Amino acid sequence: MSNNKKQNICELITELTCLLKEYNRCLEVTPSEFIKSEIYEQEPNETKSYYYESFLQMMRFYSVYEGTVALYKSFHKLRQINKEHVTVLVYVIMNFFHKSSYTTIKIAFKMFSSEEVNRLLQFFTKEDNLIDIAQMACRKYENDFVLEQIMVPLTSCTSSFEWMLKERESERFEREQARVKPPTKPNPPKCATVVKRTPAPPGNTPTLSLSTFKRSHIPRSMYNKTSKIEEKLEACKTENRENARQLYLEAQKNSFKCARELTKFVSKTTAADSETQSVVPTSSVTFKHKSVPPFKPVFVKSNNTTLLREAALISKDQQKEIEKIENIVSGGFDINIAQAIEEEIRKDEEARQLQEIEKKHLKGLLTYEQSLLAKKKLLKTNKLKMEKFQEERLELLKEIERWREEEEKKIRELVEQAKSIEKGAKDAERKMIAEKRQNAALLDAENKSLLQQAYMERERELQERAQLIQELRSLQQVRILHVKEFDPTETPNLGLLCEMSIAELKERLSIMRMELKEELENKRKRISEEKHRQQQMIESVKLYIKDARFVKLKKKKKKRIVHLELTPELIALRTKLQEARKANRLGQSIVVG
Repeated sequence: MSNNKKQNICELITELTCLLKEYNRCLEVTPSEFIKSEIYEQEPNETKSYYYESFLQMMRFYSVYEGTVALYKSFHKLRQINKEHVTVLVYVIMNFFHKSSYTTIKIAFKMFSSEEVNRLLQFFTKEDNLIDIAQMACRKYENDFVLEQIMVPLTSCTSSFEWMLKERESERFEREQARVKPPTKPNPPKCATVVKRTPAPPGNTPTLSLSTFKRSHIPRSMYNKTSKIEEKLEACKTENRENARQLYLEAQKNSFKCARELTKFVSKTTAADSETQSVVPTSSVTFKHKSVPPFKPVFVKSNNTTLLREAALISKDQQKEIEKIENIVSGGFDINIAQAIEEEIRKDEEARQLQEIEKKHLKGLLTYEQSLLAKKKLLKTNKLKMEKFQEERLELLKEIERWREEEEKKIRELVEQAKSIEKGAKDAERKMIAEKRQNAALLDAENKSLLQQAYMERERELQERAQLIQELRSLQQVRILHVKEFDPTETPNLGLLCEMSIAELKERLSIMRMELKEELENKRKRISEEKHRQQQMIESVKLYIKDARFVKLKKKKKKRIVHLELTPELIALRTKLQEARKANRLGQSIVVG
């Protein structure tokens, strides 16, 4: 009989886990319906019917078992568990283990892994966990039921669970003692191995040697100028001047009008100036004319408002044209005179714009020449600043070397102080750990005594609650409930003229709903008709705009050439530019000489 009982418990756990997994896969099905479907699919035996009955019993109080699983998970701080498997184990422990012997429990636990068994035993042997289970169950069921069906079986099993835990710990200790230590491998001598020494740490600040910044070596041939070198330099200069003059003349021929020099308004120079001008080129910079980029039409996304605006503008323009023609027919003012005046105004505006462009061009050239002179002055000042910087740098390097030596001394002193502080901290830490251990032992003893008192008080409260519940039940049985039948056609009889029954109110509500539906349908029809009318109007406006654009494209504008007029401002700017170029040429000749 005992062997059959052991096998029954093991098979029961496996069968219940399978049934619970299948039931969780189903949606919106009660446990009784699920069992009926299982019986319909398979022919029931005695064992199967026993499993089905135990499954239904488990599902009756499933909330209790689910709550204990949640407590088990939080106690061990587990992230993932096999929920169905653990719930079945909890059900078996609460309903079967208190009836079975110690050996059957031990054999049933052999089915599972040692870690899982240890966790379950640790959970059910703790008194705090049993109190939490009782509180959780009392929230859902009566106190008497919780005491008889849950707490009594668990408390009866705790002694066997504790004994089993001790046995498992002793077995584990014996296994560790009996484990054979592997033979030690002989270590090779230190002289055979190559020692890998760690590199020395770098200093606090890198040492900057004074020899890093050196002047470049000047060859001896530069000190004494020979006649051959001077002759070669003069020949190269003359060739460069000839090439520059030819390039300048070609640029003057091929350049556009506004960039050419006019001899009428230039002041007469002396013979010496003319000779220098013939020899020295003005500048080797050529100004190339850039082509005008092609016009890309901008695509504008049109909507109803833009279409209506464009149509209104086109209609206004057409009305103006009609009025002009009517005025001419009736003998009014001739439009050709107005067009001639407009043409003159436009030409004056174009001439003014050309003068502005020429001014900007000449100002740009003048700033370029002035920048060359400023650059030469800046190079001289930079040389002087560099010499001062080199002197200051040498002084700074010496000061940095002194500062580095002082910092190294300070760091050594700080390291010694830190070592002494570290020793004192370690001693203080040891003393603190010993005090903490003593305090922890005292706290554990106090906590145990407090928990025992709380458990006794909780049991007393549960008994009082059970008595109160029994009294309330007896009072509820004495009560008699008077139920009145409801008649929907009956009026409230308040003495008012507007009194109506619920049936009449429902009829009126249905009539009002029908009227509202008819009104909504009429509104929808009117809105759709209005939309259709607006769409037709927009289409007609689009056709009107398309015709107007086609007429505008036929009209072509004639291009007119505008000549540049010279003003005293332009003449003054050109004279300033020539003077700046002369100054640059003289400066170059002095440097080359």
